[in-house]
Amino acid sequence: MAEKSKSSSRRVRAARKKPSRRPHGAGGARARGASKGASARPTSPRSEIRALKQALARAQAEAASAGRGRDRAVARVLSKAQREKEALEAQLTKLVQEIGQLRQYAERAQRLEADCRQKDAQIAEQSRRWEEERAQLRAEMDRARAASAPGGHPRPAAAEAPAQPELFPGAPKS
Repeated sequence: MAEKSKSSSRRVRAARKKPSRRPHGAGGARARGASKGASARPTSPRSEIRALKQALARAQAEAASAGRGRDRAVARVLSKAQREKEALEAQLTKLVQEIGQLRQYAERAQRLEADCRQKDAQIAEQSRRWEEERAQLRAEMDRARAASAPGGHPRPAAAEAPAQPELFPGAPKS
């Protein structure tokens, strides 16, 4: 066990002795925010500008990656809203077409009802005329029978006339 502790302590000592391999301008004391007086070597303005540009580039890259995530989320929400809008517009178009068809059906039904009322009125008028004409013909037949009967007595019309079927069953009789 003693051997292991000796070797680990040697490694610790060796690590303390190794100098940093980091270049002075890129990640040195200046870039970390140390004051000018704390630096071991003075830095040139070019290296300071380079370090600041690198820090700015890293910050912009981080902001851009955060912005891309936000932009993707916004794009997802927008595309979902657009799909919903298109679906609602399609549904609205379909409903408007159905409303148009229903209006046409309603107008046609009104026209057909008016035509039915007109035809019913015509049928009623024709039935009334036929009944009047039938009554006139019966009266003429009765007069003709009375005139041709022997002894001048008219024969009863009901006994001779056969029963006739109604032309329009259920039609109003006048």
